Amino acid sequence: MIFRKLILTGFGRFKDYSLELRDGLNIILGPNEAGKTTIIEGISAALFGYRKQFKRDQELWVKYRPLLKGVPYRISVILTTRGGITYRIDRNLEDNRGPNLYQQEEQENYHLMEGVTENNVRELVKEELGLTDISLLEFTLLVRQGELVASQTEGISQAIFQRAIGEQEVGRAFKTLNDSLQEIVKDGYVHKGLLKTYEAKVEELSGRLIEIKKNYSIYESMVKKEAELQSKMSNLKEKIAAIEPLVDGWYTQRDLKEKKDRCDEEVRRIGEVLDKVAECDKELAPLNQTIRSVDLTLFGQETLGKLNAYQGKLSVLRERRAEYDLKMERSKRGRGLFISLLLILSLSLVLQNVLASLMPILKWLLYLIAAFSLGGLVVCLNRFLKIRSISDMLKEIDEEAREAGQEMEDILKGTGCFSLLEYEDTFRKVDTIRNRKKSLEEKREILLGGKPHADWEKQKKDFLASAAKFELALHEIGVILSLAEFTEYEARVIGLKKELDRVKEEDIALKQDLANYDQFVLKGDPGTVESELEESRLKYQGYKFRKEALKLAIKILEEAAEETYDEFAPALRDSTLENFQRLTRGRYKDLTIDKDLQIMVNLPIGEEEGREIPVPVNYLSYGALDQLYLSFRLAVTQYLCQVPQLPFLFDDPFVNFDEERKKVALATLSDLAKDHQIIYFTKDAVDPSVGGRVVELGSG
Repeated sequence: MIFRKLILTGFGRFKDYSLELRDGLNIILGPNEAGKTTIIEGISAALFGYRKQFKRDQELWVKYRPLLKGVPYRISVILTTRGGITYRIDRNLEDNRGPNLYQQEEQENYHLMEGVTENNVRELVKEELGLTDISLLEFTLLVRQGELVASQTEGISQAIFQRAIGEQEVGRAFKTLNDSLQEIVKDGYVHKGLLKTYEAKVEELSGRLIEIKKNYSIYESMVKKEAELQSKMSNLKEKIAAIEPLVDGWYTQRDLKEKKDRCDEEVRRIGEVLDKVAECDKELAPLNQTIRSVDLTLFGQETLGKLNAYQGKLSVLRERRAEYDLKMERSKRGRGLFISLLLILSLSLVLQNVLASLMPILKWLLYLIAAFSLGGLVVCLNRFLKIRSISDMLKEIDEEAREAGQEMEDILKGTGCFSLLEYEDTFRKVDTIRNRKKSLEEKREILLGGKPHADWEKQKKDFLASAAKFELALHEIGVILSLAEFTEYEARVIGLKKELDRVKEEDIALKQDLANYDQFVLKGDPGTVESELEESRLKYQGYKFRKEALKLAIKILEEAAEETYDEFAPALRDSTLENFQRLTRGRYKDLTIDKDLQIMVNLPIGEEEGREIPVPVNYLSYGALDQLYLSFRLAVTQYLCQVPQLPFLFDDPFVNFDEERKKVALATLSDLAKDHQIIYFTKDAVDPSVGGRVVELGSG
């Protein structure tokens, strides 16, 4: 399998970052905090995702959430399988709902594969990497900084052993045999083996059987009584079932009668309403006809008001004319006086000229008469002028009265009346008809209750139909019980139900006693306990035999495992030694690896050539120790995976190497890159002679 491209849409410090990868050696160069480890974790997350049921995955999920807000937590990896098929794995880590798997069709075009699950993707990766367990990736293909010293030798040992003896099922069988044997023979304070368990169970069941037989007779008598109560309840239910339908039928008949009576009452009530409405309609008919024959607009309050106004105006004008007629009469009475005074004045003037010489005193008397007559003439002249004014006023009054009378006559003529009295009489009649019509219409509306007349007719029809239906049902039922019979039967049903309730309560209490007795006293029937006791005795004997068989099987399997391990151990030791000698330039001649993967290295002693002694690895320097475990990791990976073109990821693993050792290690990686894809992350510059493609990362 070859990694082609890693796309970090949002992962840790990276946003919309893509890393192109090629066959052979890829050197990812960057200072500390540039994101090298983040890229490695990104590859792992893209392949396997995060399983939140595991604490470490939860911590990684939180750690590598995008640092920038609003950036989607997504990652993709493009890889090519050994068969030449290119896939793209997309993961939305925010909801962690599982991956989307795409297959490349041509160039950059990818087709979504439907129905792919998390397990499908994991199986694809496991198959391509050749690992029996995904967890082995951490100590095979992936070499982290400072992790060359293997800390999971137990896991590697189990994986190597399973590979060596063939299939995982064989390894599991070995463990299962040991577990089964321990399950049979262990004798702990809390957890006991099956032999001890069934031995104790046989003793317990024997004592329990004696106790059950003692109490079982009591239990049987309680069961018999419970059966009697069940029979009694059944008998009471049969009696109730025979009588109760008659009582229920009487209630049904009563309910039908009540419903029919209610329907009849509704029909009667609706009929009364409709009759009253018909009376209103009958009285309204002539009123409507009369109103239609009269122009109601001519007999309104406005017209009546106008006529009354004109009539009042005429009355006022008549009173004013009478008043001016009286004044005119009085003014006309002064005409004779005016003539008399004029004659007296004329006579006094004549007599004055005739008699002035005869009687001087008479002359002055005539002057006085003349002056008086002249004053009277002035007064009479003023009256004549007033008469003229009154005459003009009378003409105005007559004209105004004529106009008012004409207006009033026109209005009356339009109504067909000849006088105001006739109009008022007609108006009162029309108003009475109008008020009566309004009263009848309001009464009709109240009777109908705001519903259309047709709804009342329909409702009446429906009630008549319901009443007929209830009548038919009553006819079909016929006479069930008389009132006296009903009273008697109802009392009997009530008494039977009370008795049934009492028996039920007694039965419930007895069942509870039976349950308690069965649970706390009997704890099973004698036959069951005897069968269980016999079964326990047989199992006890069987487990004794099985214990011996398991011991023999384990012994045979251990011997077979020893023989198989002897076959694969030299290959693992030779591969590790070959890698170690290449890294150390042949300084160490030999080493051994036991079944627990503990390594012993042969160190030269003294100056005598060829004299060596095996020592534990902790006698080596840190640099040599890292070289040894790098050799060991490469050998283990080749043995476990057994797949060509495996990718290796190295996260700056040579921190403890001096320059010479690092140069040799890089040369080894360069050789390894001829058959494998190598992704080497480092903060230190690499000699160009090593070759490979270099990708530089920015500083943090």
